Amino acid sequence: MRLLLTLSLLLSALLATAGPGPAFSFAPNQRQWPAQVRYSTTIPGGRLFFENSRFTYSIVEGSPEPHAAPAKPQPRKGHAFRMQLVGSQTTPVISGEAPSETYQNYFLGNDPQQWASHVPEFGQLRYRQVYAGIDMLWHSEADQLEYDFEVAPGADPGAIRMRYEGLDQLTLYNGQLQLHTSLGIQTEQAPVAYQLGPNGQRELVACRFRLRGQEVSFELTGTYDHQRPLIIDPTLIFCTYSGTTGGLSANCTASDAAGNVYSAGLVIGTPYPVTVGAFQVNGQVGNMGISKFSPDGRTLLYSTYLGGFGSGGPSGYSEYPLKLLVNAAGELHIVGITSANNYPVTASAYQRQLRGSQDLCITHFSASGTSLLGSTYLGGSAQEAGSLSSIPAALTLDAAGNILVGSTTTSRDYPILAGLQTVAPSLSGFTTDGFVSKLNSSLSTMIWSTYLGGGSNDQVHDIRVAANGTLYVCGQTESNNFPTTATALNRLQPGGIDGYVTNLSATGNTLLASTYLGTNNIESARFLDFDSQGRVCVAGETLGSYPVSTGAFSFSGNFNSQSVFIHCLNQTLSATAYSTRIATSNNNSFGGPVSGVTAFGMTDCDQIMFSAYASQGINQPTTSDAFSRSFRSIYLCSLNPSAQSMSYGSFFGSLNDFSTHLHPAASSQITRSGILTHIECTTASDYPTSPGVVAPIKRTFSNDGAIFKFSVNGALISDFKAAVAPVPAACAPYQVQFTNTSVGAKTYSWNFGDGSALDTARSPSHVFANAGTYQVQLIARRVLTGCGRTADTTRTTVTVKRVPADEHRTLSLNCNANLTLDAGVEAAAYEWSTGEKTRTILRVNQPGHYIVRILDPASCPYQIDFEVVQGGNPPTSSQQTIPLNCNSELILDAGTAATSYQWSTGEKTRTLQHVKKTGHYIVRIVDLSGCSYQIDFEVVGSLEKLELPNVITPNNDTFNDAFRLPGTLAGSKLKVFNRWGRMVYQSGAYANDWQGEGLPMGVYYYEVSPPSDCGGVLKGWVEIAR
Repeated sequence: MRLLLTLSLLLSALLATAGPGPAFSFAPNQRQWPAQVRYSTTIPGGRLFFENSRFTYSIVEGSPEPHAAPAKPQPRKGHAFRMQLVGSQTTPVISGEAPSETYQNYFLGNDPQQWASHVPEFGQLRYRQVYAGIDMLWHSEADQLEYDFEVAPGADPGAIRMRYEGLDQLTLYNGQLQLHTSLGIQTEQAPVAYQLGPNGQRELVACRFRLRGQEVSFELTGTYDHQRPLIIDPTLIFCTYSGTTGGLSANCTASDAAGNVYSAGLVIGTPYPVTVGAFQVNGQVGNMGISKFSPDGRTLLYSTYLGGFGSGGPSGYSEYPLKLLVNAAGELHIVGITSANNYPVTASAYQRQLRGSQDLCITHFSASGTSLLGSTYLGGSAQEAGSLSSIPAALTLDAAGNILVGSTTTSRDYPILAGLQTVAPSLSGFTTDGFVSKLNSSLSTMIWSTYLGGGSNDQVHDIRVAANGTLYVCGQTESNNFPTTATALNRLQPGGIDGYVTNLSATGNTLLASTYLGTNNIESARFLDFDSQGRVCVAGETLGSYPVSTGAFSFSGNFNSQSVFIHCLNQTLSATAYSTRIATSNNNSFGGPVSGVTAFGMTDCDQIMFSAYASQGINQPTTSDAFSRSFRSIYLCSLNPSAQSMSYGSFFGSLNDFSTHLHPAASSQITRSGILTHIECTTASDYPTSPGVVAPIKRTFSNDGAIFKFSVNGALISDFKAAVAPVPAACAPYQVQFTNTSVGAKTYSWNFGDGSALDTARSPSHVFANAGTYQVQLIARRVLTGCGRTADTTRTTVTVKRVPADEHRTLSLNCNANLTLDAGVEAAAYEWSTGEKTRTILRVNQPGHYIVRILDPASCPYQIDFEVVQGGNPPTSSQQTIPLNCNSELILDAGTAATSYQWSTGEKTRTLQHVKKTGHYIVRIVDLSGCSYQIDFEVVGSLEKLELPNVITPNNDTFNDAFRLPGTLAGSKLKVFNRWGRMVYQSGAYANDWQGEGLPMGVYYYEVSPPSDCGGVLKGWVEIAR
């Protein structure tokens, strides 16, 4: 049995990946980094460098406006710190595991010695025996960087100690290790220790950090038996402020399929951080401010104002955003309110003019945020929605991309078309009616529209489209005649203000099912979603004793508590599947519920998740793995299917609940994979932001939007996992017996990467016939029941080494009775047929066969066969004469393979280069048989072989007019004498231009001195004949 300690590093962000591979990959150092670095990985905002026993983090702050080009480069702050393993192995064996099919090239700087190509990447990095019996494994899990300590039986986990250097401060908070840097706080989640039992079930072992100064260790307070899979800790992905230096009344968020995050609020101060290329660059106080952040929160992808330039409506402001939604193409949709008569609408808009004091505005952006694909007003002659964030609005899409919106109106002439209720059901214009309207994707055509309500105040809060195309609507009603159906769970109004849920046909003109939701106190249904069975699940607020199903988890709080209720019904809204309530905040003093729930959703595994405003003094339930068990302004909760138990409970946000602005229409998002994207309007500056994000600090003295992305998806990670044990390298042909360590799988498919057929055995044996590196892929599949992944893929590398060819060498005993046999290569071991274990054998004096077998882990074994024969006559010494031309050089070659060479000039090579002078050059040679002989090279000058002209005829016929020297003597000194020895001509660098000017015909004598040592002075005679 082994113990596994898991540490999650909250490096500000979860990285976006382009495929199924791990978010973090580990690359070996192949000269691209300093020598002490063994491996490295990219982390949000920087790099993590892996050394022998320490780990160096280097991070820099993010850039808030990546598309804006500043006039000059702006400095960016950075911070570096280290974690040192105290008392560990100083040079542990470090190896990459789970190799990737991709590689990286590094061309860093202008020194080719620091370039590296085809650098492999690995999904895991293992430090073997970093402490006695303890391995350290770095990897990514749920797109978060983690490291595990794998403690073998009998090993002491107390030996593990980590010392931090370079931090501003190191603290423990709620069991988490907080690393304070100049860029913000990095967090290591509370350690998780677990074991795998015989059936693969999970059980935690109680474990916590211990901090002494700058040194961290672990304290195990529980027993363990060492064999359990990893439990994924809930993880903060990122947290940032909006970046405004003015003010922002933040209200809604959404995310897209790529993980990008969108936020919207009311701009209540200037400037808002707008990027180049955004749709509306100039804005005013009272417009909407919309931002798109990268998945890790480090980059502001775009930011824009949206609105008109009116003087303000009922709220005193022109616009306010109420709901965001992003389609599969990454196009943002927004619904809000406007009182501006020049709100930006498109040419084909369904309604191009403001009709009342305040209308809805609906806008469809392009994916880049730089253009409008559709934009329209929607309203009657009075007012739609409420003041600012007082009344929510609903927004969703059907399968065809048509847009469904809903809210409330006091207009008696709200645009209605072929709907269920074509006349305003309320008694007067002082009461509000709900409505639902369907428009096409370009917002140019209304498809249908209906009122929804009774004789008193009604509101539409959320709309969802079911799998059969019908739609469910939830909201709040004060009407005792709200339309319900005969089989409804509650046909009659339970209290004065109640929630409701209604099922309308896809055409909006038929009431399929409808029921009240409530008690004799006050309720409001805020969000709805569907579980995996298609049941309708509603979340809202209650001040009453909302029903709790038998066996359901609940929390009542105190007498003054307001609770979030969760109610799941069948599709006909006639029966309860389950319901519960969880107290989250104090009741307000106005007699109505504070809209406490800010987001609600069901995951693919039917986990029930919500977030809500929190109040102090409620003592809301939290779990041991909470981000914060101490009070903060937002409460996060996840319940297991059917609300049978709590899987996660935590606080997040500001430490001061008075800094939070309660927004009844606040709308955040929970995805089917359990990712919460949330925004809070706050004046607090103590939000736990992430290092390197767009705005780690609050830049305004006014309100700001604190945006965070949080994963509470532990339930989505089941015991199902594909895994295969590593395979050591070996020589061809290599028969591998694979060990399948997958958990929870039913069937298997092996691809061995060598072109052979797939194998479906659990742990097959396979022969790799040829040398090479093979990527073996295992796909494990589980039974197709329940939720979550049905298949998982893992890979392992099999390295088959090439077997070198055996060699045969023949040596002669001609001259030396003590022949030396040399294997000629460095290896780990040698096995000679004579019994020696060294690289060489000395004093071989008998003919015969001598065999050496060469063994080395880096290659496969092979042998060299030395055949020693009795030779004939040894070679004799010789002499060679070689001419040296002027202005040239020679290469003297001993001409045969030998054991050694010794030149008279001192060189010990086979050839003697750059011979430029005449003389004797001797090389002594010892051949492969041990015989010695020499070659005597005599290098002689070549002037005596030159033939110079002895007659010139200077008669200006251009033929033989001048005395000419050959090219080998170019640049020589020339002197000419008459018969009495008097010099009649001289030149220091003769250019073939002497014609005997002014001299009579006759015989003259010359001396030619070459410019280099070519054998002395050349003398002769020449006759002038005219």
